[in-house]
Amino acid sequence: MRASIVKILWFKELRNTFRDKRTFWLTILLPLMMPIVMMLVVPLVATLVVGKSKPDLMTIGVQGDIGRFESALMGPVNLLAMAGFKPIKLVPVLDARAAVTSKKFSVAIAMPQSLPSGFDDGAIEIKLYADSTKTRAKSAELYVRTAVDRFNKKLLAQKLTSLGLADTDREVLRIKAIDTADKKNSISMVALSFLVPMLTLAWAMTGAQPVAIDASAAERERGTFETLLVSAVSRWEVLLGKYLAVLSISITSALVGLLGFYLLLLAVRQALKSQFGAVATEILEQKIGDISFDASMMLALSISAVAIAMAVSAFALLPSLFARTYKEAQMYLVPGIFTAMALAAPAFAADFFNLGPKVAWIPISGAVASMMRDLAGSTDWVLTGIGLLSCTLFTAAAMWIMLKLLSRESVVFRD
Repeated sequence: MRASIVKILWFKELRNTFRDKRTFWLTILLPLMMPIVMMLVVPLVATLVVGKSKPDLMTIGVQGDIGRFESALMGPVNLLAMAGFKPIKLVPVLDARAAVTSKKFSVAIAMPQSLPSGFDDGAIEIKLYADSTKTRAKSAELYVRTAVDRFNKKLLAQKLTSLGLADTDREVLRIKAIDTADKKNSISMVALSFLVPMLTLAWAMTGAQPVAIDASAAERERGTFETLLVSAVSRWEVLLGKYLAVLSISITSALVGLLGFYLLLLAVRQALKSQFGAVATEILEQKIGDISFDASMMLALSISAVAIAMAVSAFALLPSLFARTYKEAQMYLVPGIFTAMALAAPAFAADFFNLGPKVAWIPISGAVASMMRDLAGSTDWVLTGIGLLSCTLFTAAAMWIMLKLLSRESVVFRD
């Protein structure tokens, strides 16, 4: 095998791919741009919709004068507030209880005659009426409770400042929630462990398919595939060059997809933290978990993404080499996609069927199981290595089959 020939064929296929700008955007930038769209464009579009139709996410009825409490209820200034998006709308009502019982409001508050101006004024109640059958009631109630926390902390800061104490975050009594469930079995971890590997598999497929079809069936339609095979280039060199091109785009799409998800997660957590403050942040971490991507986890996730891309690239190229036309290759890829997804299924069902480490030896499932373990906060490098090995062995077997196909003249030159 001549490495220089393989390199020439590899780069030729990449150039053919990048000539089609739409394919470039689909396979390279779409995995990164989609989270950016979710982070920036969707809130801005929502703002325009809100500005045109004048609905609000949550409407809260207010009995009495809201006074200085309004600034705490509306929350700090953030990107959404600067764009004009208001998550809540305050509507004056005569009777807070009647406003909720009449089903006109999910949440209403009855303000006291006067708000406290300091900690020495004693405790004053804000009555909160909520209809728990309404889906928006919990969210609106969270806004009110967070506003009370902000108001109390502001008065506390003033009191501590007057006493010459600068540590306004000091606490005497606090709650430490202890979740006895295994972290990997929490709702958030299960959701992320399912979502991230499936998205990685989807992006790897998205990157591999167009390149695989163009490198085989499309080139056969152009009449250059047979010419290449009868030239002074070995069939193995042709196959390896085309596979490396497919693999390069597939790996790039998968890794960029991981990066996009990481950026999205950071943005969402920061937005929620700035909007709701410490109370909501604590609840968020209890329900979702303290998800942090350190260097070790990112490396393990990247290795598993590369392993998935290796297997998916073989899935995409194998039927494409056998196809005679572009449309035929697309039809052949459909069962290939479902087969790849089926191979990932054992990783999600491992706990139900007590498969344990055995699932790591199944191609794609091994890499998916490794990603699930990484996201649960317990990176297992042995599992990561087995997942990579299983995908490598599968790829080697697929390459052997493809080489056998290219060696059969009845397959290469068939009409």
